[in-house]
Amino acid sequence: MNYDDIDCVDQGTRYQNSEGEWSDYYGEAYNTRSKSCSVDGVVGKRYCNNGDYGSCALGETCESGLHWNSAEKTCDPDQKTGTCEGKPVNSVWVSPSGVESENGKYEANWNGSAYVPSDSDCRWECESGYHEEGGACVANSREADCA
Repeated sequence: MNYDDIDCVDQGTRYQNSEGEWSDYYGEAYNTRSKSCSVDGVVGKRYCNNGDYGSCALGETCESGLHWNSAEKTCDPDQKTGTCEGKPVNSVWVSPSGVESENGKYEANWNGSAYVPSDSDCRWECESGYHEEGGACVANSREADCA
């Protein structure tokens, strides 16, 4: 018997498949009959109970492109946009790879335990004609009195 063809029916001793054929009742199959469902990307099952598929019982599995966040009990995207902050005037972003110099945006990918790269990977360097002094980019030339 192919249980995929069976609709959820009232408790009883028999099942009727999608072709209208009746078969003997199988207790284990009745108790485990379910349909897939998802809510906000979290994949779950709707179980057959007293002739009705109930609400979606969510698991810890996510749709494609998402991963399970056990702390929040949600599905989070496998890719997100990060933002580097704190770059001084007259500097450019140089890390992470692909970071946009003007707005500091970069793409991060989930590696199974963390997003890579992360905001802590953000690095900057002074533009040409400037050098770093105390976290600031200052001009390479200085005015001096000639004596």
